[in-house]
Amino acid sequence: MRALADGKFREDLFYRLNVMQVLLPPLREHPGDIPLLLSFYIDQFNREFRKQVQGASPEALELLRGYRWPGNIRELRNAVERAMLLADGNLLEPEHFPMTVARRSGDGRYDLPEEGVSLEQVERELVVQALQRTGWNHTKAAALLGLNRDQIRYRVEKFGLEKSAGRE
Repeated sequence: MRALADGKFREDLFYRLNVMQVLLPPLREHPGDIPLLLSFYIDQFNREFRKQVQGASPEALELLRGYRWPGNIRELRNAVERAMLLADGNLLEPEHFPMTVARRSGDGRYDLPEEGVSLEQVERELVVQALQRTGWNHTKAAALLGLNRDQIRYRVEKFGLEKSAGRE
């Protein structure tokens, strides 16, 4: 509706397409759906990757339920795909998920996992997420991370990131 009000979307086209509105709440508003979606994606990636993952550990499920999912179901799908690629056992664990390092405590601080982290790996992961979220727009990705365009370009070079290689 904002694009219509701003004149960025044709009014006649809006009314032609606006036969029925379907409002979907964000994933963070219905975390009870996460176990079912997780199961669906695990089955899908078991077939695709020829794996035998049976599910997620209770800790991993708690992590998934507690995460805010700004990217909604697509972000969940990508997180499960990444976890499936990293998993070597029959259960997905918290360390297989990218949001493990960005776990926030109630007061807004980031909690360092007991096993520690590679700061360079955390930086790379956050740069990749910002680039993916912004469709590889360096200026917008830099803004998400509190950087300028030159700083994000430096990190793209530093980590050898390319648009097609962003999902490792």
